[in-house]
Amino acid sequence: MGWSHKRFARIFPKNDKLRKIITEYGEYFEVATHPRPVPELRNELGVTLRDGDFVFTTEVRNIRIVQED
Repeated sequence: MGWSHKRFARIFPKNDKLRKIITEYGEYFEVATHPRPVPELRNELGVTLRDGDFVFTTEVRNIRIVQED
């Protein structure tokens, strides 16, 4: 699979948890799931992101999908 088969997202530091993630792992992550309602996020649309062994879910308003040039 090449770049065209993977989607990547940039997260924005909108709260302390996201700032800590950016400090430790950077601001770009591979998108692991499609946006879906997540009960832990008060049924807001969430997306799961990953970077190696680190996986987390955040609201879609905290990310922007990176477009290939």
